[in-house]
Formats: sequence, C-alpha cells, structure tokens
Amino acid sequence: MTHGAGADYTLSGGAPACAERQIDMTLWTGELNYVAVVVAALIPMALGMWWYAPKFGLGDIWLGLVGMTQEEIQESGGSGPAMGLTLIGAFVQSYVLALLVKMTGAAGFGEGVVLGIWLLVGIVATTSLGVYVFAGRGLRLWAFNNAYHLVGVVLMTGLLAAWS
Repeated sequence: MTHGAGADYTLSGGAPACAERQIDMTLWTGELNYVAVVVAALIPMALGMWWYAPKFGLGDIWLGLVGMTQEEIQESGGSGPAMGLTLIGAFVQSYVLALLVKMTGAAGFGEGVVLGIWLLVGIVATTSLGVYVFAGRGLRLWAFNNAYHLVGVVLMTGLLAAWS
C-alpha cells in the first residue's frame, strides 16, 4: 500500500480498496461443482441417521441428554417434519460451505478440513454455547450436538475442497 497525493490505495495482492473494488458475482452464483454440493448435503443426513439413532447409533446417549424417550419423540409427531427441514438446511449449508471453500481458495481435502474446523469452532460452537447455557440444556448436550456438527462440517468442507 502506498501513501501520499495521488496514491494508489490497493490491498495486498493488488485488489483495489474500498469503492474501486469490484465484486465478482460468480463467487455467489456460478462456477461451483453442484454435484459436490448435493453429495456434501447428504453427509449430515447420513451422519445424523447414525448419530441420533437409538440402539445402533448414539441416539440413546442423545435421548438421555435431552431427557426424552423414543416413545415421547414418536408421540410428538416423529421425525418426518424434522427430517424435511434438516434436509433443506443441509442443502443451504452445503451451498454456503461450497461458496466459502471457493472464496478462501481451500484446495484439497486437508485444507477443507482446516476450514471446517475454523468454521465450527469460530462460529457454530461459539454461537450455540449461549443458547444451550441460557436454555439450561447443559454443556454435555452442547458438546454432543457440536461434535456431530464438527464431524459433518469437516467432512463436507473436505469433500467440497477436494472436489472443487
């Protein structure tokens, strides 16, 4: 960056600063591997089917942490509507993660994993902590759910970075 009369104010790497900076809209709309986005969206769905499943997954642990039984979940309408909303959320999450992979230039599975860890630790875990604490849900449930998100986001960003 140079200073003085008639100075050329640019960011490191030559990107124009402030008003002169052009936004490349393909960052938001194009040049993504949409097959990878769809496959990555299926990761939290498949993981969640095991993570939260009683008997053969970790579901019994989760039921104990939320203080419910399988019967109570069935009586509350089951998991159908929740699965539908979760699927929609997974597609949105996958698309946004693909954009972030592209914007950060993460290339390869390892760089995607690092990006996923930073996103989980810096955004998801920190913002959800207050919600769990103030709702009286407990740190064990917070840790259990965030461990699921960590595995899911890490696998998603790893796949998206490797397949971009």
